Amino acid sequence: MTTKNTTNAFFESLRKGPMTFGKLLSSLRIADEFTQTELAKKAKVSKGLICDIEKGRRDASIELAIKLARIMGYPPEAFISVLFEEQIRRAKLNFKVTLEKAA
Repeated sequence: MTTKNTTNAFFESLRKGPMTFGKLLSSLRIADEFTQTELAKKAKVSKGLICDIEKGRRDASIELAIKLARIMGYPPEAFISVLFEEQIRRAKLNFKVTLEKAA
């Protein structure tokens, strides 16, 4: 996939509402040229689970979010904060998530 197409896909996903964990995962997976099958195999989960998370039909656990971040080479706190913010929005709470490593 070309950079232009990847960039367009990412910005198109942002236009469809707030960032969700599924949108984040899908956008980065496509940008990094992972298939759902490849990512699922590396994470030792089903392709169906990856698809369901990306489509918003299921939530990722914190453990899976961390595992996916590490597999894809991203900071786990970025994935976790998006996951938490999505859950907070769904609960109709007005909070912002900030994560930092414990001392």
